Amino acid sequence: MTTIWDADMNLHDAFLARKAEEKAHGNEHEYGEALIEALMKRRGYSRQHAQETLETEYRGAFDHAADFAEHFVDSMAHFPDFLSVFIDYERLGKWLLTSGTYQTMTLEEKMHVFKR
Repeated sequence: MTTIWDADMNLHDAFLARKAEEKAHGNEHEYGEALIEALMKRRGYSRQHAQETLETEYRGAFDHAADFAEHFVDSMAHFPDFLSVFIDYERLGKWLLTSGTYQTMTLEEKMHVFKR
C-alpha cells in the first residue's frame, strides 16, 4: 500500500528527474532564481538555505490545489488509473495543503508547493 510519504517521495523524485533533464538541455528551472529571491525576502532565508530548500523541498508550480492533488495522485506508483474518476481533486488538494505536510507560496500567479 502506498502511503502519503511514498507518494511524496515519488513526487519529489519526478521533480528531480525533470530538473536534471532541464539542466541537461540547458534550461534551468523556470522559477529557480525568482523562488530563491522570494524565499530570501518572504521567509528570511539565506541564499544557501533558499537554494537547498528549492532543491530538496520544492514539489512544483500549480494553478490550484486540484492540480497539485492530481499531480500527487499521478505520482503514486500503484494507483490504478480507472480510480481517478472517483477522486474529488479539489477536496484532496485542500486537505493535502492544510495537513501540515506542505506549505505554499504564490509567485507569478502560480502556487508553489514545498514540503515542510
